Amino acid sequence: MNLTRTASALAVATLVAATAAGCSTFGDLFAEDAVRDDDTNEVVEGGSVDIFSIAPGDCIADNLEDTEYSTVSVVPCSEPHDGEVYFTYTFTESEYPGDDAIQSTGDEQCYDAFEDFIGIPWDESVYYYGYFYPNQTTWDENDDREIDCYVYDETGQVTGTLEGVAS
Repeated sequence: MNLTRTASALAVATLVAATAAGCSTFGDLFAEDAVRDDDTNEVVEGGSVDIFSIAPGDCIADNLEDTEYSTVSVVPCSEPHDGEVYFTYTFTESEYPGDDAIQSTGDEQCYDAFEDFIGIPWDESVYYYGYFYPNQTTWDENDDREIDCYVYDETGQVTGTLEGVAS
């Protein structure tokens, strides 16, 4: 079974959620695994990672337009990328709280953490945020309890971290 995590992006103060299949693409079959530094866990060589393995500091080199993912491409943040994971929130509930509660929590947690990462509140910034979140299947079958927040520039790729950019 191909388990996926769902993604949601906030743009112009509206939660945008589209429906798309989360199956791996043909290109994923030949993707190399990303290489991480043993001490820092920082990505030092780009490649593919399981969606359940992303972490704050990971820079994602996918267009982040799909809504479900089983893997994502990551690169060192010094290379052009489409998004940067900046915060992870973990649910403590044992039962799936429902799609609305998951998305509401994701929006709240990512909004609150945005200012700490960027340096100014989201509504004063030129950047946007989105998040990967569990669905009923990943919650039940993969013990998926994390929301992973990422920041992005809707005008295109960025190079370098956006941490502390304050814009």
